[in-house]
Amino acid sequence: MKLSKTVKRGGVVGAVLVWALLLLPFFWGAAASHPATDDFTFAAYTHPTWIQTGSLLHVIKDAVSYALRTWRDWQGTVTGVILMALNPAVFSIRLYGLHAVALLALNLVAVFVFVEHMFGARLKLPAGFRFFLYLILSLIQFLFLPDIVEGIYWFNGAWFYMGAQAVALITLVLCDRLAVSAATRFQRAVMTVFCAGLLFALGMDNYITAMMTAAALLMMALQRAWAWHGAPDRACIGVIARDEGERSQCLAAGLTEAGRERRAAIRTALLLVPLGVGLLLSVIAPGNAVRMATDGAHQSGFSWLFLTTLWTLRDAALYFVRFFLKTPLLMVLLLLTPAFCAALSHGLSQKSWRVPPVC
Repeated sequence: MKLSKTVKRGGVVGAVLVWALLLLPFFWGAAASHPATDDFTFAAYTHPTWIQTGSLLHVIKDAVSYALRTWRDWQGTVTGVILMALNPAVFSIRLYGLHAVALLALNLVAVFVFVEHMFGARLKLPAGFRFFLYLILSLIQFLFLPDIVEGIYWFNGAWFYMGAQAVALITLVLCDRLAVSAATRFQRAVMTVFCAGLLFALGMDNYITAMMTAAALLMMALQRAWAWHGAPDRACIGVIARDEGERSQCLAAGLTEAGRERRAAIRTALLLVPLGVGLLLSVIAPGNAVRMATDGAHQSGFSWLFLTTLWTLRDAALYFVRFFLKTPLLMVLLLLTPAFCAALSHGLSQKSWRVPPVC
């Protein structure tokens, strides 16, 4: 039984209204957010500069200088420290809450961009399905936050994790588009520098986001490599391009389907380098050892190191189980797995794009 257009339109309008009404309190609550704890600690290094000079460039310079000193003396997350040293309390406590509005908007945009690209351009799922998937995913990430204050309203905690993860989603989409881009050499160079800069900055941000981004990039590179392995060695006339310009440039370059997928796989794999370099510099920071010693986490002896490693792995496994059971987003993704697998199999049979036979 087919639904009329009026019923479908009413369903869409109703879904959007429910979505907006459930999100509205998060935006409304931004007016009550205020600086706390580390906001003042980091602002102490940059707020005087703002008062004395009124120059944003001088404030940024001091924030970078403080982050580099922190890399040496306390922790290696340079990107996060720079952002914390530029928290809104540095400029205006009265307007502090605006950061929460910006964070909410950034996350909503990031999820939309990611869903449209990965499930639209890549998986070729219907627009209606993508739309409702976006509403669900964008809503769930806020409704089930373990700590709404630290996740949204406290600048240092919120932007260190939620902000970084939103930037990571957009960066992954940009990297995937770069992998198959048929733009001019100069345009690709600009895109590469931009993506590499974002990845390097993510690598020097919190370790969780950095490692998740690295894992996602690695899977994207493996998928491209699989597609290269299975693509026929013929002219890429049948390649579904985003526009005629991409197809014509592909043909002008003399690329076959296999050549196109090989190029995409290599480009994606190379993008792991700036992310890995940033993460490595963050991990080997001298300040990490200082912080561990200060926190009492440093002990000598191989036996102690071995036992604490096992203990940490146990805690990590238990945390993963608790997180999985308490996070509906993962459950939703698990329930949607059959639909994704069906879409993958359909796309593979239609040869619109190639993926490993996951199902």
